[in-house]
Amino acid sequence: MLKRWNNEKRVNFFVHDGDVKIVSTIKNTFKGIREYRDPGHFLNNIQKKLKLPEFRILSSISKNLLRWLRQLLNDTHMSIKTKKFLWLNSAKHYAGNHKFCPDPEKCKMIKTWKYAKNKTAIKTLKKFLEDTVKIFDMVKKIHSTQVVESINHIKAMLANKNINWHASWPIRMAVTILHFNESMFETIVAIR
Repeated sequence: MLKRWNNEKRVNFFVHDGDVKIVSTIKNTFKGIREYRDPGHFLNNIQKKLKLPEFRILSSISKNLLRWLRQLLNDTHMSIKTKKFLWLNSAKHYAGNHKFCPDPEKCKMIKTWKYAKNKTAIKTLKKFLEDTVKIFDMVKKIHSTQVVESINHIKAMLANKNINWHASWPIRMAVTILHFNESMFETIVAIR
């Protein structure tokens, strides 16, 4: 299927959920194609990363970090460069330096992180921020895998993976497309 799309000029990026196997195949087929990651999957990966033993010291601020990351990702007016700067500035924010925070006065009123003076904790936070800053290059809010996942869910309901697809695949796919595109499909079928 990829070869069929190889010369298609409209294909200039792809979005994936982190399945490494398909990524290399797509990059080998479409030279220079832009790669994006699904925001939900990427955030889940970052959340899992925060639970790793090396980042355990960040557990008391992990929810705030994820909230801040979502806020930056969802901002459609801020440049990627600014988002990266503010994300990396989180280390200074948690160390008590609010000079570059978007609202320094508000930040000064928030309780200081208990590890603010702990050099190891700040170093760990910086490492985490540097490891995850690439998210701003790889995620765009408008690009996600949700539509594909939705149609795959419908397809799986109509075309069970344990059944031989060969004989009935075309009709199942036609029904899936109707189901996906026609919101009243079940009602129409039930009436007839």
